[in-house]
Amino acid sequence: IYGVVGFDSALEDNVLGLSSVLEEGQLPSMGGVVISEDLRDTLDVDVGETLLLGGMELVLEGVFDDASLWALRDLDGSSYLPGKEENMNPPEEQPMYQIVRCKTDEIVLLDLTTAMNLPLVRVSRVDVSVNEGVDVGVLAERLALERGYWAWSASEAGVHVALMGSYLEGKGLPLIVPWAIVV
Repeated sequence: IYGVVGFDSALEDNVLGLSSVLEEGQLPSMGGVVISEDLRDTLDVDVGETLLLGGMELVLEGVFDDASLWALRDLDGSSYLPGKEENMNPPEEQPMYQIVRCKTDEIVLLDLTTAMNLPLVRVSRVDVSVNEGVDVGVLAERLALERGYWAWSASEAGVHVALMGSYLEGKGLPLIVPWAIVV
């Protein structure tokens, strides 16, 4: 297993319709796990059986369709599948790692609390639902400016991204030379 996707099942289903990728069973609850059809076939297990993951015993609560999860897109349009570091050089050369998408049989879906109890699991995305009347664009801009996060906001107007990029700050004569080069 190279990727762990942890979430609150009710909230994630409202945001992305994650239950639509299920082939059998339900989204994971605390102490439960959902795996791919290919992984289920490899392990020869059925829903309701207990699996051992990272020293934790988890109940297999569901099985997702590999093709459906592969095709699932996050709110920003990127793949829902987590990434893993893969060495792109031959074994005898110095390693050069690159982030690639996990295959569907290399990931598990867990409840957020269960996922955070596993070693080496980190938060990569947070969904926030706000009350009616809150300006989500302003919230996204504040998250980007004050915390440096990439923040996507969805409203009736569409989906917007707010992020901090690189910038150059200067004044006076030292600024004229780079400005002249650019011009």
